[in-house]
Amino acid sequence: MLLLKGIEPVVTLHHFDVPQELEDRYGAWLSSQIQDDFGYFADICFQAFGDRVKHWITLNEANMAAQYGYYSGIWPPNRCSYPVGKCKAGNSELEPYIAAHNMILAHATATEIYRKKYQEKQGGKIGIVLHIYWYEPLRDIPADRVAAQRALGFIAAWFMDPIMFGEYPPEMQQIVGLRLPTFSVEDKRKLANKLDFIGINHYSTLYAKDCLLTPCNYHDDLLKDTFTYGTGEKDGVLIGEPTAMPTFYVVPNSMEKTIMYFKDRYNNTPMYITENGYAQPSSKNIEDMLNDVNRLEYMQGYLTSLVSAIRNGADVRGYFHWSLIDNFEWTYGIEPVVTLYHFDVPQELEDRYGTWLSPQIQDDFGCFADICFEAFGKHWITLNEANMVAQYGYYSGIWPPNRCSHPAGNCKAGNSDLEPYIAAHNMILAHATATEIYRKKYQEKQGGKIGIVLHFYWYGPLRDIPADRVAAQRALGFIAAWFMDSIIFGEYPLEMQQIVGLRLPSFSAEDKRKLANKLDFIGINHYRTLYAKDCLLAPCNYHDDLLKDTFTYGTGEKDGVLIGEPTAMPTFYVVPNSMEKTIMYFKDGYNNTPMYIERYISESQLPYS
Repeated sequence: MLLLKGIEPVVTLHHFDVPQELEDRYGAWLSSQIQDDFGYFADICFQAFGDRVKHWITLNEANMAAQYGYYSGIWPPNRCSYPVGKCKAGNSELEPYIAAHNMILAHATATEIYRKKYQEKQGGKIGIVLHIYWYEPLRDIPADRVAAQRALGFIAAWFMDPIMFGEYPPEMQQIVGLRLPTFSVEDKRKLANKLDFIGINHYSTLYAKDCLLTPCNYHDDLLKDTFTYGTGEKDGVLIGEPTAMPTFYVVPNSMEKTIMYFKDRYNNTPMYITENGYAQPSSKNIEDMLNDVNRLEYMQGYLTSLVSAIRNGADVRGYFHWSLIDNFEWTYGIEPVVTLYHFDVPQELEDRYGTWLSPQIQDDFGCFADICFEAFGKHWITLNEANMVAQYGYYSGIWPPNRCSHPAGNCKAGNSDLEPYIAAHNMILAHATATEIYRKKYQEKQGGKIGIVLHFYWYGPLRDIPADRVAAQRALGFIAAWFMDSIIFGEYPLEMQQIVGLRLPSFSAEDKRKLANKLDFIGINHYRTLYAKDCLLAPCNYHDDLLKDTFTYGTGEKDGVLIGEPTAMPTFYVVPNSMEKTIMYFKDGYNNTPMYIERYISESQLPYS
C-alpha cells in the first residue's frame, strides 16, 4: 500500500526491543552469540522484504541503547551499578562497552550478509542510526574545547570509527583501556563492509565542561569515562529555548555543525537526518498548540542550517521529521490498560462447551484472569463491548460465533430468543468472578483498577410523543442497563424483566455476593446516536442494531433529514451533544462511577490524489 502511494519504506531491524527469550537465555547484547542471531534475523528480513525495501537500518540509536540500557540503566534491560544508578544487576564500567561491541559486530554481520546475498540483485542500501548531541565548550579554554571533542568521540566515534576504520577512537582507547573490547582479525574483515549511509538523530546541543583537570558531578547523558560534564546553562543563561525534554534545547546552527563533523571525519559518507523535531510541552495553551509557532520556527531554523551544510558540500540524502503525529515516549510512564477479553474466545472452549453459553466459562475466565493479574498488574478491563458480543454474536449472528435463528438471521445454529441473554448472563458473572479474584488477591498490593467496557448508542425520541420517549429509554436499558444494573445493583433492569420474562436468567444468592464486588470504572465506547421509534403500539421492521425485545426501531433519519453527518459506518452519525448525554446517563444512573471514553470518526476510503 505504501509503495502504491509513492511512499518508500525505510526499515529498521532493531529499534531497542530484543526478544525476551534471548535476554533470558544469554543476556542479549552482553553475549557475542547475538551477532549470529541478529544475522539470521536480518537474513530473513532481507529475503522476505528486500524486493520492496531499498533502505535498511541495522540498529536505531545504538549508542543510546548501550548508554541508557547498560550504563545508567534507565532504559531496558535496566542494567547498571552504583554510583551511576540503582539497578538489580549490571556493571556500568564494563557492560556498556561489551553491549556496544556486540552491536557494532551485529551491524557488521548483517551488512556482510546483505552485501554477499542481496544487495546486487535488490539494489538497496544499508546503514546505522546514531543519536547525536552537539557539544560546545562551556568556557573558551583548551580543556573545554578538548572536552567537547571528547564527548563527541564517546557518542559518535564510539560506533563510527570501528565501522569505518576498524578501531575504537583514540580517546576511548586511552581512557577506557583494557575495559574496551578489541576487534579480532575476523571482526575487522567483517567491519570492512562498512555501510552505505549514516543515519543521524539530532535534536539538541549542550555545553561541555572538562572534568579531567577538575572534578565534576556527572549525570547519565554522558558516560563517566568521557570526563566531561554536559550542561544547557552558562552564566545563568540557557544555551537555547528549552523544550519538553529536559536536555533538548533549540540551537539551530548545531545541525550544520553536526553534519560537518560526520562529513569531515567519515569521508563525506552519505547521510540521512533520520530524526529531528521539537518536543512541545503539554503545558502550552490550546491556542499555542493550534498555531504551533514554536515547532514551525524550530523546523525553519534547523532546516536552514541543514541547507547550509549541503551547500558546503555535505552529502545529505534526506530528512525525516520526528514525529509526523503526536507520540508517547516509550520510557515516560505510559501505563497500559489491558483488556482480558476483546471478542476472541479460544476455539477449544467453543468446541468443548459453547463458551459464553455455558456457566463453566465463568470459572475458566477467572483462572485466565488470575494468571494475568499475577503476571502483569495495574489497569484491567474484563470484557470489551460485552453487550455487542451478546447481541451480534448470539442474536443477529453477524459476529463470531455466528449463532442466531430465523427471523433475526440465517445461521447454522442458535436461538435468538434465548442465547443472547444466556451469553450475557455468563459474561456478567465472568466479570464478577475476575473482579472478586482481583479484589481478594491483587488489588491491595498492586494498586490497580478493574472495570468493563460497553458499546453505547445514544437514543433520542423520533417523535415528541410519550411512546417514543419511553422507547428511547427502553433502548438504553437493553444496551447499557442490561449489564450495568446487574453489576451495580445485582438485578436486571425492570424493563428487561417485564418484557423478557422467564427467558431472562436470574442471579442466585451466590451470584449476587460476587456481583457485590462491582467495578472501579466504566469504559464507554460511544460513536453514534439514533432516533427511537416505539414498536409496542405499532408494528415495525426491526434490524440487528437492537434486540427485537426492545420493541424499538432505531433510525438515523427524521422527515428526510439525517440526525447528523454520516460517516463510513452505516449507523454512525456525527452528533456531538450525545457525548454529554451519554456520560450524564451513566453519571446519574450509576452513582457517578469513574468513566473512560473511546471515540473516533470513521472516514470513507477516498481515491488517492
